[in-house]
Amino acid sequence: MPSLPLFSLPLSPAGPPSDYAWRPRACAASKRSTVTTFTTGIDERDVIGGRRRCIICGITTDFLLQHCHIIPRHEESTWNNLGVKGWGPTRMKFVALEPRNGILLCANHHLAFDAYCFFIRYIPNIKKYILINFSGEESFEAYNNKIIALDVNDYLSPLPSLFIIHEMRVRGLHPFSTPQVDIPENILWQDWITAGGFCNEATSTLKRDAPLGQEAPSQLQQFNTTVDTGGVPSSGLQLTSKDEVIAEIFAATRASPSWKACQIEGTSWAGTAEENTEKYISEIGVSDDEDGFEVRGVESGVRGGTRGEQLPELASGPDKSYCMKTHRLEEQEKHEK
Repeated sequence: MPSLPLFSLPLSPAGPPSDYAWRPRACAASKRSTVTTFTTGIDERDVIGGRRRCIICGITTDFLLQHCHIIPRHEESTWNNLGVKGWGPTRMKFVALEPRNGILLCANHHLAFDAYCFFIRYIPNIKKYILINFSGEESFEAYNNKIIALDVNDYLSPLPSLFIIHEMRVRGLHPFSTPQVDIPENILWQDWITAGGFCNEATSTLKRDAPLGQEAPSQLQQFNTTVDTGGVPSSGLQLTSKDEVIAEIFAATRASPSWKACQIEGTSWAGTAEENTEKYISEIGVSDDEDGFEVRGVESGVRGGTRGEQLPELASGPDKSYCMKTHRLEEQEKHEK
């Protein structure tokens, strides 16, 4: 049985690698946001089979679903430090308003998440989030070591680095639990995802719009987490928290569409097409195809809406069409005021 890599304390204050420097910036754009940004963003993202669901257990009962903050909404100083130290984009919205700091959970799992009963870990080599029942509570064993319903390719996906902060708090609250966490060599989806046919077998992605009750159960897909052991036989992977593991999750965080989207949303695009292109390249950066990310949630082809002239004039492609959709929430907030 493999073990989950550990993170060593103290966490690095140096932030991302030296070749990926981010300048501190003011977040004036974020001040215009309302709580609508947080709730609407999560409600649109955490949809499986055409319905909002708890990303852990899949429950769909509306009055039992709640919007959960990864970093508590009252921890503004912690949140601000994340940007300063490179643990998050410098243009994130306020802690209570950023949808990338939230997940949709049922009331039970929301309480348990806030009580630090379990943590969520992003596994870079399979690009999936898994639940770790670190407290050993019997109620959560059915979900332990299995993939939850989050898509890192979504432009509003939670930043993997935020879950590290939560994980360290879970570990601190259970000082007598064994730090080493064993995980299967082959990791499965949560049972409800497989049983409901909500996994696309060809692409190993979640089915967002599949009609309920009309899908055949998916095959039991497995995601191999085997790592190079230098020729030494191993039964799997140890989930640890060493510096190199943090660096790997950092790299995945900064390569994610969510990170780039967060920077785009907080940047002013009032200049000319040439000025905006230069700003985009210098402050956002161009995509790396080798990272294997495909942005989910972008609309292709057209520009439109009343905010069309305020969007960045960039080359055609997902980044340009993405801007139209990301500003839709701002337009909604504008009409609600």
